[in-house]
Amino acid sequence: MQKAVILDADNTLWQLQVLYDEARERFLDLLQSRGIDRNEARTRSKEFSAAYINKINPATGQKYLYTAARLPASFEATLRFFLPEVAQADVEQATALANGVFERKAALMPGVGDVLKALKDAGYKLIILTKGEEWVQEKRLQEFDYIGLIDVTHIVSEKTWGVFDDLIIDHDIDPAASFSLGDSVSSDIIPAREAGLHTILLQSHTWELEKKGDIPADTITVPDLMSALNTIQDKEKKMNVTPEQTAQLKEKIRRHWSIATTGDPDGWTERNPAWGQCAVTACAVQDELGGEVVWAEAALPDGRKISHYFNKLDNGEELDFTREQFPAGTVIAPGQPKKKEFPTTRDYVLSFTKTAVRYELLKSRLCP
Repeated sequence: MQKAVILDADNTLWQLQVLYDEARERFLDLLQSRGIDRNEARTRSKEFSAAYINKINPATGQKYLYTAARLPASFEATLRFFLPEVAQADVEQATALANGVFERKAALMPGVGDVLKALKDAGYKLIILTKGEEWVQEKRLQEFDYIGLIDVTHIVSEKTWGVFDDLIIDHDIDPAASFSLGDSVSSDIIPAREAGLHTILLQSHTWELEKKGDIPADTITVPDLMSALNTIQDKEKKMNVTPEQTAQLKEKIRRHWSIATTGDPDGWTERNPAWGQCAVTACAVQDELGGEVVWAEAALPDGRKISHYFNKLDNGEELDFTREQFPAGTVIAPGQPKKKEFPTTRDYVLSFTKTAVRYELLKSRLCP
C-alpha cells in the first residue's frame, strides 16, 4: 500500500471563487444600472445560485448541480425576478458575464508549486479529485501549471464516501498514512474522513455552501497550503515514531510527575508516581505523538472501577504510559471516546479547570 494526498482543485489549487465574485459584481452593476437596489440584488442572486443546484435544466432533463449552465441560468432568473420584461440584450450580457467564469484561467493558490513538489519528494502519490462538469474541469486541469506533478486526476459530479473508498481501493492507498486536502466541509472532509483518511480543511475564499456541515473533531484546519504541508509533515513524523522514541518520551514524562500534577494528591506517593496522572499524561503524549486521547474503565482486582485515560495513535496502537499505577490483574477495556458535549475527549478532559492547570504545569516541565 502507498501513501497519498487527495487534493481538491477549485479554491484549493487555484482561486476559482474570485472569478465568480468578479462576475457577480459586474452582474450587479448591470442590475443597479436598471434601477435595482444592489444589496437586494446580491441577496436574490445568491439565493437563485444556490437554488439552481437542484433545479432541472430543461436542455438536458437533469439537475443543474455544479454544471457550467447553472450560473447563467441563475443570473437570468435573477434578472427576470426584478425585471419581468427584461430586454434580450440584458439577458445576453448577463449570460456572457456568467460564461466568462468558465472561459478565464484561474490564478494559482500561493505556494501551490512548492507544496506539490515537497509532497512528491516525500513519496506521496498526488491525486486530484475535483467536482464539476467534465469539460470545465478538464480545461482547468489542462491549464494547471503543475499538472506534471499529479499522478491521477478524477472528475466527479459529487464527492461521496464511495468515491473516496473507490480511490483507496483502485490505487492501493493506505488510509492511515494518507490525507484529503480541500476547502469544502461537505465534499472534501466529511466523506474522506468516513473513508478513513486524515483530513485537512483549507480556509480559502470559497462559496458559503461549501462551508456548511459539522467539521469532524480530528480534522485539522489550516489557513494556507504551506501550513497544510507542515501539518502533513508533522503528522507523518508522529506516525513514524519508533519504539525507542516512545520509551524516551515515557521516561521523560515520568521524571516530571509529582504530587502537583496528580489528580489525587491524597493517594499519590513517590512509590507510585503514576497515580492520578493519566489525564494530563495522555494530553502530553498527544502533543508529541498525535492520535487521540481515549477513555476506558479500569477494573481493579479488589472490585473498584476507576476512570482511566490513555492514547490511541494514528496507526491504531494504544499507548498507556500510566497503566503502571494499577496493581497486577487490573483489566482495562479498549479505549473509546468520552466527549460528552465536547468535540474530543481531550477537550472534555481539559474542560475541568484543575485538570487544565495540572496539564499546563506538566507541559511547562516537559518544554521549559
